[in-house]
Amino acid sequence: MTRFLGLIIFTLPMLCYGQVELNRSVTGPVWRSMPLNEICATKWGRDVRHVTPAMRKAVAAEYGLKTLAGNELDHLGPRCLGGADDVRNLWPQSWTGRCNAHQKDRLEVRLCRYVCDGTLSLDDARAVFEDWQDGYSLYIDQAGC
Repeated sequence: MTRFLGLIIFTLPMLCYGQVELNRSVTGPVWRSMPLNEICATKWGRDVRHVTPAMRKAVAAEYGLKTLAGNELDHLGPRCLGGADDVRNLWPQSWTGRCNAHQKDRLEVRLCRYVCDGTLSLDDARAVFEDWQDGYSLYIDQAGC
């Protein structure tokens, strides 16, 4: 016996990344206006982040979380490419599961290196983070994350 169950299509303003849905109704990546030489001269990870406790709390609340435990407060547009310390560029990304923070970090490091050694333009690298999972497949592992 065959039953047709039908097909239901939902249009959602979110894309699933890791175990938290990325709220794309806010914005895509938010970029600072920085010259390439400044981007490449900055020691990312050793510089001062301008993400306040209030910003962290606001992002958690926007995603319906009481805490960011188990998640990295991630910059959708990576700081090493000029991503802004702005709540519109922040989201809680899981450290575990499919397409997690470790995988996105690996992509960020590679593309930032490519930009600063001249292999890839800043604009092309930034475009990858409109949908970083596709970029992961292109630059890290064809099987995807």
